Amino acid sequence: MKNKVLISIVILLILVVGLCACTPTNNATVNVCATINEMAKMGYQTIKLSVYTTQNDVTLTSEFWASITDLNTMVTYSVESLNTFTADDDGNYVVPSEMTSKKTGSATIKNGVIVESSGEDVNIPVEALSGLSLNFDDSYLSNENIYPDGTDNVLEAKVDNPAMFTNNWDFDGTDMMVQVRYGEKLETVIIDYISANGATIKVIYKFA
Repeated sequence: MKNKVLISIVILLILVVGLCACTPTNNATVNVCATINEMAKMGYQTIKLSVYTTQNDVTLTSEFWASITDLNTMVTYSVESLNTFTADDDGNYVVPSEMTSKKTGSATIKNGVIVESSGEDVNIPVEALSGLSLNFDDSYLSNENIYPDGTDNVLEAKVDNPAMFTNNWDFDGTDMMVQVRYGEKLETVIIDYISANGATIKVIYKFA
């Protein structure tokens, strides 16, 4: 499917399990990293990926819901994009009635390939909907904070080396922060950063 959507999903995004190669400084961090690493390898029946891109006081929301079985992954999506000016037959610009539009649809993914789709054409982040692969190496992070929150545990950190962290050498975002929330399994992973064109990006994974 052709990419007709302006989404800065680094996507990062990202993609097929492999969390944590930490170089911890105490036993607590060792245990947390080992736990997250094992949880990243667990099978998840559903993954929701949300990407919020904000620039010039306009926020575009892209959401993908993946239902995962041994046979395939069923995806439904809702993707917002900015409407563009068009020209009429006389060459006059026509202002769109709405600033944004939304595209929806569904797709079936098998063996990493989209085998069936319906709805409006968007770029579906196939790999990102298969899992998560971030490089949680202590040398790429700083200001780590690990704390309990109710029945959950939370790891927060500043990402000093986003390219290595995301396993994407072309990634040029800055000011990246990450938060991982987990209980018996991974629950959410939230990544915030500033894109090269100055947009504020928030990426949220929810696992179940």
